[in-house]
Amino acid sequence: MDRNILIIGKGNVLLKDEGVGVHIVQKIQADIDAARQEDSPSFFSWKDTELIEGGTSVLDLLDQLSGRKKVIIIDAVKTDDPPGTIFRFTLQELTSFQTEKKLSVHNINLRDVLHLTSFLDIPLPEIVIIGVNVKEVIPGETLSRELENKLFDIIKIVNKECCNEG
Repeated sequence: MDRNILIIGKGNVLLKDEGVGVHIVQKIQADIDAARQEDSPSFFSWKDTELIEGGTSVLDLLDQLSGRKKVIIIDAVKTDDPPGTIFRFTLQELTSFQTEKKLSVHNINLRDVLHLTSFLDIPLPEIVIIGVNVKEVIPGETLSRELENKLFDIIKIVNKECCNEG
């Protein structure tokens, strides 16, 4: 049985900050695993939550949306704001924002994919996008210091979204 909340970490971990979504999902999984191994509660509650490292393709994840109450997508964004700035968008906000300016650092237009779901009559859960402004999108497997210093803050925001489901 699918869990009610799905957290998808998007990005390319071979391009430093572009992989921030995947790095976040890996940190959350490590927290869950450590709590399980120590037989103690995690610092955060991840009840009824499934984690997916989504890479760079949104189309591959469409079948994962079915039956969920809420989907949280964590992805890198590129704006004029300082690196590590955290944004929260609802699906409706993202749709209107992307008509003016492309937000994602990779060539995925989430708005078009979500329009495809309505064309195919695929019901969507509540979708929240957590965007993290990047500093470096260059070859490398580690995050910049600015993003590394924001990991706990990003995880707190994602956990709060989980606790405020639907």
